[in-house]
Amino acid sequence: MIIILGNRGIGLKIYYLNICIWWELNNTSLGRLLLGGVGWNYLNLRIMNYKLLGRSGIKVSELCLGTNTFGTSWEMGIGTDKKESRRIFDYYVDHEGNFIDTAIVYEDGQSESYLGDFMKGKRSQVVLATKYSFGLYSLNKSLISKDPSFIGNSRKSLVQSVEHSLQTLKTDYIDLLYVHFWDSTTEVEELMRSLEYLCQSGKILAIGFSNTPSWVIAEANTLACCRGWSPISTIQLKFNLLDREAEREFFKLAAKHQISIVSWGSLAYGLLTGKYFQKEKIKEPTRFEQDKLKLSEKETAIIKEVIKIAEELGCKPLHVAINWLRKINKNLIPAVGARNVSQIKETLDCLRYNLSEEQFQKLQALSTPPNQNVYPYDFIEGEGSQRSMFGKYFGKIDF
Repeated sequence: MIIILGNRGIGLKIYYLNICIWWELNNTSLGRLLLGGVGWNYLNLRIMNYKLLGRSGIKVSELCLGTNTFGTSWEMGIGTDKKESRRIFDYYVDHEGNFIDTAIVYEDGQSESYLGDFMKGKRSQVVLATKYSFGLYSLNKSLISKDPSFIGNSRKSLVQSVEHSLQTLKTDYIDLLYVHFWDSTTEVEELMRSLEYLCQSGKILAIGFSNTPSWVIAEANTLACCRGWSPISTIQLKFNLLDREAEREFFKLAAKHQISIVSWGSLAYGLLTGKYFQKEKIKEPTRFEQDKLKLSEKETAIIKEVIKIAEELGCKPLHVAINWLRKINKNLIPAVGARNVSQIKETLDCLRYNLSEEQFQKLQALSTPPNQNVYPYDFIEGEGSQRSMFGKYFGKIDF
C-alpha cells in the first residue's frame, strides 16, 4: 500500500516501483541475465553486514579498515597524509563500516594520532582496535624509552603502551586490544592476568592476539576461562589466497574457542589486485618493482585465475580475493587498507559481488598448501589410522 502525500507521494511511488522492478530483475533468471549477473549493481547498493566479535557480543562490520597507511613517517612510500586519511576514514564510516584497526607503532604513532582527531563526535559508533608489543617510536625513529621493559608483552610495557594509546587516540577506552607479537619471554598466565586487570579497569573491553603461536593462544584462553577472566575475542592472522599456512592450526583453534579471525595481508601486499600483471607501467608507489617481481608457478596460476573470475563477474580482481576470504570461513573478517579514497571505494564495492561455488572451489584447489598433511595430522587423519581406530564404523560417523 502506498499513501500519497502531495508531490512527495509521487516521488515515494516512483522509488517504490524502482525497488519492485529491481527485485524482480534480481530474483529471476531472466532478470539476472538482463542485468549481466550483477544484481545489486542495478541500484549501486553496498550492503554492509555485521559479525559478532568472539564471545564479547560486540558487533563489527564484515570488513575491517586497517590504518597502517595513515601517516607519512615510514619510509616505505605507502603512507598517506592526514587530509586523505580523513577522507578514507569518513567514507568507510559513512558506508556503515565501524571496525577500525591500528597499532601504537603504525607510522611511528601517526596512525593513532590521526584517528584520535577523526573519531571526534563519532567515538561511540566506532569499534576501535589497537595493538601493543613493539614499543613507542618518535617521528625521528628513535625509541622514546631505551628501557627494555618498555617493549614486549610484560605488564609494564602493557600499561605504558595502553596509557599512551588512550592519550593519543583521545579516548578513555579501547574496544579491542591486541597483543601484537608474542615475545616468548612473558609467562602466559602473567600476560592474561595483566590484560584482565585492564579489562576490569574499563580501559579495554576485549582481548585479541596477533602473530602468536596457536599453542600460546589455546593456553591463554583456557587459563582465562578457568580463572573467570575475559576470554580472547579475536586472533589476527596473515592470511590470503597466496598464503594459507595458518589455516590448519588457527581455523580449528578459533572454532573450538569461539574466537573471531581477522586477516591481515588480505591482498598479499597488492599482488592479488592483478596490477602487476597489467601491461601498463604502474605509476603509483608499490611494495614491489613491477619488472623485477618473481612469483612461483603456483602464485602465478592463482593470480591468473583471480583475474579470470573477475572478468566473469565484471568486477576487479581484488573483489574476488576479498570475497574468497569472506566465503572460506564465516567467522573471518578481512582487514583492508587504502592509500586514497578511491581505493577504499573500490574495496567496499566487493560487497556487491558473490563468488559461485564453482569459482570458489577453483580457487580452493589452486591455493591449498602442499604441506597441509604434516605430522601428526597426516598420521591421525590417514585412512589406515582411521580404519584401525573405527573399524567397521569407518566412514559412518559424521564429525
